[in-house]
Amino acid sequence: MALSIPSPRLRLEEWGRAIPGIWHAVEGERASWRQDIAGWPAPIFLPLEHAGRATLAAIAASGQRPPSGPAELSPAACVTQCLATWRMTQGIYRIDPTLYEALIATPVTGDIPSDVLLYLPEWCVYIETPGMIVPTADGADIPVYGLWYWLDITRDRPTMILSVGIDIGRRPPFPVQHVPLVGTLEHALDETVREWESALIRGNAKRPPPPAYREAAARFLPPALSLILYLCSRSVEIAGAAGGPANPTPQKTRRGMRIFPANGPRQWEVGVRLGAALRTAYARESEGGNGHSVYNLRPHIRGAHWHTYLLGPRAPRENAAPQRRELRWLPPIPVAIEDYDALPTVIRPVRP
Repeated sequence: MALSIPSPRLRLEEWGRAIPGIWHAVEGERASWRQDIAGWPAPIFLPLEHAGRATLAAIAASGQRPPSGPAELSPAACVTQCLATWRMTQGIYRIDPTLYEALIATPVTGDIPSDVLLYLPEWCVYIETPGMIVPTADGADIPVYGLWYWLDITRDRPTMILSVGIDIGRRPPFPVQHVPLVGTLEHALDETVREWESALIRGNAKRPPPPAYREAAARFLPPALSLILYLCSRSVEIAGAAGGPANPTPQKTRRGMRIFPANGPRQWEVGVRLGAALRTAYARESEGGNGHSVYNLRPHIRGAHWHTYLLGPRAPRENAAPQRRELRWLPPIPVAIEDYDALPTVIRPVRP
């Protein structure tokens, strides 16, 4: 009996067949822009502009009809950027079911901590999303198999962009949501609408934002952001192959230094111990725990939330590192439950 192929790998293979030579074109384009642009942010594998150039080059080389304009090219370029980036590591992240439900129920409030997203474990990650739906502008709900996440930046703006590819189980192109990392989620949505309208004027978009776009995005993005914020947070635990997830390192070849893609998908289990601890806490709460504590509190679970810590000295010191912000996802905390072991925290160290 043949083994089933994971959905993101199917999408990767389908795109490679749809545009023959696309990965070779990406490699060439990436080599050229890396030489031209010094100091490009390390978390960026291939900017969207250059993914578009690679897509055009591969389409032309294969003899296919070229896109009629930027509006037709843009969806294909987004898919090329997503899948070319994910192809290098092919990490599939499966979050413990109990932890997953707690995460998607966690509100995303305050500023989006863009600096935390620089700690993606790989250039592009794919998180499985059982039970998640994405609302469309016409009111329909589409099941989501999983989400790709990667970072992007453009020449004309220094602000990072979080791109989210939405795997709806169909052949590419698939929907991609861009989230400018500016202020709060509301600010990011405002910026998205402005850029969409500007792209329409320039001929880079086929249609204006649908009237229900903001409402649909506001329903979909909070749980999607909670998942990736946890994967980048200090409290994450990831189990799988030895060494943990990481981007590939350049290898010396006769043609110079090259980066080779992963041979196939790699599964990473996320939050296994924390999920087990949460199930224990929920079970004790449903059973009433061991009665009321000395503080006369009923055993309960405090809701999950994000908390930003300021680390480092408050007052400037000579040769001391400046204060930095660190986001931590605080899980549902058992309150007034006796003899409960402390929840596990750090497993994957965060880069300085």
